[in-house]
Amino acid sequence: MKLLNYTTTYFAVILIFLLAIWAVFFYVEIMDEIYDSMDDGLDNQKMLVIRKAREDPSILERSAFEDGNYIITPTTAEIGRGFTDDYRDTLMFMENEAEYEPVRLLESAFRQDGNFYKIKVVTSMVEEDDLRKELFYSIL
Repeated sequence: MKLLNYTTTYFAVILIFLLAIWAVFFYVEIMDEIYDSMDDGLDNQKMLVIRKAREDPSILERSAFEDGNYIITPTTAEIGRGFTDDYRDTLMFMENEAEYEPVRLLESAFRQDGNFYKIKVVTSMVEEDDLRKELFYSIL
């Protein structure tokens, strides 16, 4: 084998190895940014719903995800005072897909008129398996 072929093969192997490392790093960074953005949006949505509840107390009776992306349930003062915001991934049935899809959920507590309430706000998520597949095809 000529020296040029040997060198080209050597650099091609190094390039493939570096590209694989870069792809993993890129995926982790993109997912971190996506989660950060979703969490900021959920926090903003929570604040908007709480502000709306102060203007229209009938919203406090909303105990199901009927026509929106939040529910509010009464809770005790002990739970309400010590509750911290909890962000997590979960599944929710999506009627347009007729299956369970991943969503990001924020669970929090707030106080209004001396009563404590729990609020759950959801938003759609990026399907990670689809993102990995598209990243893989893009690298190829």
